[in-house]
Amino acid sequence: MTADPRTSGGNAPSPWLIVTGIVGALALIFLLGAGVGAQWGAPQWDRWLNGSQG
Repeated sequence: MTADPRTSGGNAPSPWLIVTGIVGALALIFLLGAGVGAQWGAPQWDRWLNGSQG
């Protein structure tokens, strides 16, 4: 078995950990930036702010 020069340091994070971190960060940015409250929650927030009890 030959050692991979990219991970020969011994303390390099696993590729799956890097991918998971990137995907998680992008998902968080999307959820916050794309506007969960502005897109999907807007009608509900509008009803609550207007005092409508449904």
